[in-house]
Amino acid sequence: MRNLKYNPTSLINHCKFKRVKILYDSHGLRVTYCMDKNESETSNITAFSFKFTNYTTSVLQKVNFQTLVAHPMQLKMEPISSDSINTNSFSTQRIQIFNPNKQPFHVKYQIAFSKDNVPTIEQGQTILT
Repeated sequence: MRNLKYNPTSLINHCKFKRVKILYDSHGLRVTYCMDKNESETSNITAFSFKFTNYTTSVLQKVNFQTLVAHPMQLKMEPISSDSINTNSFSTQRIQIFNPNKQPFHVKYQIAFSKDNVPTIEQGQTILT
């Protein structure tokens, strides 16, 4: 699978003109995402850009995002831009999904972080669109 270029600043500018969806919004952390275009019209690779925004008055630490896709899809995750997010700030992350059968993007995810040394772990599932 080819790598897409990853730049957190261009990620935010890119999603600015796309339909942004909310994946998670609780405990002062909002996770939004947008779908990037396929690498080419014949490609089976689709990229999704995620933004993790801290709306609390504390620093969020140890921010971690994990996801699983159904077989035969394959997943490649770029590292999060920072696992520590200051108040009213954000981190970004990008994933690529190889989808040879062009199935809906059913995913299971886990979001983990600590606020004031109190860990939070949330799990869910969704269809990325």
